[in-house]
Amino acid sequence: MTAVSRKFPSFSRPPIVEVVTGVQFQKIPGLHAGHFGLFWDQVRDRFPQVKHQQPLSRTVERQVEGNLPSRHGIRLQPMAAEDFVPRIWFIDAGDCELLQMQIDRFIRNWRKRPTNAAYPRYFETIRPAFEKDLGLFLEFLAREKFSMPVFDQCELTYINHIHSEGVWDEFAQLDRVFAGWNSGYGTGVWSDPESVAVRTSHALLGKNGEFVGRLHLEIDSAFTSEGVAGAAAERTFVMKLIARGQPLGEGVAGIFSFLDLAHEQIVRGFDRITMPQMHAAWGAEK
Repeated sequence: MTAVSRKFPSFSRPPIVEVVTGVQFQKIPGLHAGHFGLFWDQVRDRFPQVKHQQPLSRTVERQVEGNLPSRHGIRLQPMAAEDFVPRIWFIDAGDCELLQMQIDRFIRNWRKRPTNAAYPRYFETIRPAFEKDLGLFLEFLAREKFSMPVFDQCELTYINHIHSEGVWDEFAQLDRVFAGWNSGYGTGVWSDPESVAVRTSHALLGKNGEFVGRLHLEIDSAFTSEGVAGAAAERTFVMKLIARGQPLGEGVAGIFSFLDLAHEQIVRGFDRITMPQMHAAWGAEK
């Protein structure tokens, strides 16, 4: 791992449709759904809509068998009362940004919509917005006499919808979009796959070579219309880049040290994984 630098590959029209920034912490005794409502009073002017969702399962990246992720089968365990507390979405009026809260997570999303097509850059917008709202949450916990959360995982996810842009037409043409592929599927039934699904994971190392988390790449074929009413669905590669791992230090500073590293590796990885002809279509900036 090299030191975090802000001289990243950049595109004027990146295919990003969603960015998820979040932190997981050990369950706080006594925290319940009523507190979520109290917190909503603080942010209701910016996030007036509310939805309930199923809670996300706890996820911790661990070093197992060298740097390989562990493989788990079905695990049965009794449910505690707090497992029935829902995850809450607080959504802004434009359906573009949302806060997610559950008893062991705090998450902020930016989502591309027709009214906000331009991606707000990480250092200029995404990072400060998460820092502000996480700070409000921690201040709320302090006022309610809760102890400082014990953070155990941070996560940064970039979701991209890669359309043809005049570069590719069929899902078999992965080599025109992603590096390291060959489109020579052959003839007949093998020449045109109906769907594509790719999964890879990579150890994320700290400055001394220690394991601090994992980078996940997911590529899936899909048909999307980007939420535009009446628009025809078109072939799309949905590409997710997920960085998850432990805070690199204590408290909030450790969270953002990890997120900044995650951002660097995601952006540089995106540039290396995708092909130059796609970069040109996205307006690569020197």
